[in-house]
Amino acid sequence: MSWAIAVVCGIVRVAGALFVKTYFNPDEYWQGPEVAHRVVFGYGYLTWEWQPFARIRGFAHPAIFAIFFKILQLLSLDTPAIIRVTPRLVQAAIATIGDVFLYKLANRWFGSRVATLSLFCQLVNWFYFYCIVRTFSNSVETILTLIALFYWPYLPDDGRGKRATALAYAALSIIMRPTSGPFWALLGLHLLLRSRDRSRLVFMEVVPVGIAALAASFAIDRIFYGSWTFVMANFARFNFGGGACPGAAMYGSHPWHWYVSEGLPAMIGSMIPLVLLGVFMSRRFAPALLFLSIPAIMSVSPHKEFRFVLPGMPIAFIYAGYGLAILQASYMSRKRWGWLYPFSIAVVLVSNAGAVAYFGRWHQRAPVQLMDYLGDALDKRPGDVQSIDFLTECHATPYYSHLHVPVPMRILECAPEFNGPRCVGDRSKSDSQSFLRDPEAFVLRYYANITDLPSHIVLFDVYRNQLQGFLDTHSYRLEASFFHSHFEQETALLLYRRQP
Repeated sequence: MSWAIAVVCGIVRVAGALFVKTYFNPDEYWQGPEVAHRVVFGYGYLTWEWQPFARIRGFAHPAIFAIFFKILQLLSLDTPAIIRVTPRLVQAAIATIGDVFLYKLANRWFGSRVATLSLFCQLVNWFYFYCIVRTFSNSVETILTLIALFYWPYLPDDGRGKRATALAYAALSIIMRPTSGPFWALLGLHLLLRSRDRSRLVFMEVVPVGIAALAASFAIDRIFYGSWTFVMANFARFNFGGGACPGAAMYGSHPWHWYVSEGLPAMIGSMIPLVLLGVFMSRRFAPALLFLSIPAIMSVSPHKEFRFVLPGMPIAFIYAGYGLAILQASYMSRKRWGWLYPFSIAVVLVSNAGAVAYFGRWHQRAPVQLMDYLGDALDKRPGDVQSIDFLTECHATPYYSHLHVPVPMRILECAPEFNGPRCVGDRSKSDSQSFLRDPEAFVLRYYANITDLPSHIVLFDVYRNQLQGFLDTHSYRLEASFFHSHFEQETALLLYRRQP
């Protein structure tokens, strides 16, 4: 049965990896595949988080893709097309493992019928389908969390072997995303308080697993950074060090209730009634508390994103599966409310399919289409594309890991201010923010001392009128336009080529 589930889920995840062609968040490319590309092939862009003055990112996540890039390089299979799709396919395989463990976890909690329907909910949910195949560290964290929850000893006599395994996967999730630490600390404290062998738990399991995880993390970062680096301490200092540094808040702030009032409703969508039905009909509220603890912990930070609470979604799908099982039982026994079962299935399928189609293929598709276009041009007309400048907010498109060609490219920097290893200010003085405040003045200053202008310039249509004079003066003509969004100021991404 597990193999059949794995095959079906694998087909769905690979299809999702190939179907989703939009740009969601820069970290998908810039904090994973781009770093791996730099490590293996010697070129690629390292954002400020990886620079010697910051070092707030660990290499455990990029190392996953670096391994596969290296294999392709050794086999001489590292063509641009293969390099471009490999990280997504690797993530699809990881997501498939998560689907199998979702089934196992739901089966452990509620039985096989609920497990099957829970898996259905996870496979068709629009946001999970849209996000889990993206190469975020959050995606890997979600899978590791699922595996750890499956092995977790919810009862005192669940067995020490499972307990040690659960702790190991929990530690791996913390290595991937230090922000998952508070969640596992809460669950670990609960485990400690009801444990019958606390000394053994602490000194024979938690401490050894913790030391092994830290040692592995230190070793990986030592290899890639070239010196001993305590990434978690740097991460904590940047985000919670106080002073003039805004930490993650420089990427935007949201109200404390955002996850409950906006984030989770949008992510779970039409399954919300099923989730609520499952919670109340199952009368098992402990998993619900687990689910709610994740947005509660993440709400401490003023900066909030949908993907930050992705690890909690599988628990919601299990409750939705329980709700569907209740409706299915009514339908099979021909009860009065039995019609709600096929109706709910239809609503879930139609609403989620529509959302996936739009957000997976249309909304914010320009950055990916642009880089596909440039990749094709570099392959078929390599002499035409000699250099590219991106006059956009930083990290607005994929980069070298998508092209796999060492063509000269430049983006506008957006690092916060650092004094030595300490962050002392926000991004307001960066090139990216200066450009957004006054595009025309910035461009005139930026190119004042540059005699060798790029062959191509990329910018969003919202800045076209302000930069038209500069573009005309230097003989830039519009080569291609790519639709971006119906809802944002930036409706299209433009590619200009300099005429000889």
